[in-house]
Amino acid sequence: MRLRKKKNAVSRYDACRDWILNEDTRAEWCAHDRVALEIGSGKGGFITKLAAQNPDIHYIAVEKEIDCIIMAMEKAKAAGLTNLRFLAEDAKELSLLLPTGIFETIYLNFSDPWPKKKYSKRRLTHRNLLRAFLPLLSDAGELRFKTDNDKLFAFSVEEWQDLGMDIFFITYDLHKENVANIMTEYETRFSEMGTPIKSMWARPTPTTFAKLREYTEKKDVFPFHQLIVDISTLPEGADQGLLWRAMDNIGIRMAKTSATGEYITCPYFRLTSDDIVEACKALGESAKVTALLSDNPKRLAEAKSAGLYTIALAVATQTDEQWPTLDIRFLSKKECD
Repeated sequence: MRLRKKKNAVSRYDACRDWILNEDTRAEWCAHDRVALEIGSGKGGFITKLAAQNPDIHYIAVEKEIDCIIMAMEKAKAAGLTNLRFLAEDAKELSLLLPTGIFETIYLNFSDPWPKKKYSKRRLTHRNLLRAFLPLLSDAGELRFKTDNDKLFAFSVEEWQDLGMDIFFITYDLHKENVANIMTEYETRFSEMGTPIKSMWARPTPTTFAKLREYTEKKDVFPFHQLIVDISTLPEGADQGLLWRAMDNIGIRMAKTSATGEYITCPYFRLTSDDIVEACKALGESAKVTALLSDNPKRLAEAKSAGLYTIALAVATQTDEQWPTLDIRFLSKKECD
């Protein structure tokens, strides 16, 4: 996380530290009886009003743009809200950061529509990202979505129906419905322009989670709950910085553990073996790939013939997770021989 755009961003961020949800406070905050989540809170107009109206509910507002989260925290601080905290993270990281099965509502308000088809998997209502945060909902938890964008809404309705979600409320003109509604900054602007606001509320079903588990972005995919790369086993002389950047390019977030060295972790992601090979190629030519999948001899042969980096993959099924864990260990030349 870098603070670089807004004037006095660092000092303004520090002045609102009491409203930041950090590693030390997450467990206690999420242990409250009622918790709800907004993903993409923007400047905080919606979530601060919602928190003020419902002091018995503890809220978490997620926003990856630091400029926006600073302004949102300043609103919360000015209002003296004690039931609201902010998390400066990407939505795809949430299953790593927050406990599953606890949130009574998740709000998606005026998310980026990503209009080009090739970017559709970046939409928050696409199953590619839904699988990162739908497991956070409680058994009766609701996902509430609203937008001004006709094409995004049509896509989302079709996507949620295909996933077998229980859609119990849908409207193509929210402001004509007799339901409570807090307007966001965008919503106010579009309403003044005469643009109807679309909204949909739904609950995931067992079918939803079954389809999310089956979902694959590409063929030859590793489905796993968490990717772990043991950096301590990198060949001597390997450039860790190159690996960091290469992994970041394919969407893996770097993290550290104090137990056994440094690791890369990524929740509920799906990577092809090609993705992993490309990332490992950034390390240079000091070793070769000896194994990609123990049950995929074709892949192993391709890796050996390509003279790529040495990595050993082992998949260990975890009964308490929706997907297994994929462990990657870098082998030395001696081990390969």
